[in-house]
Amino acid sequence: HCLAQSPIRQGDGPLALVLAPTRELAQQIEKE
Repeated sequence: HCLAQSPIRQGDGPLALVLAPTRELAQQIEKE
């Protein structure tokens, strides 16, 4: 499925949704 996608263009929208159990972990993930 992923290999069949067309190249990503600016403004295509989110590619993934990352869920974190705590705000602190979410902030750490965002920094990375």
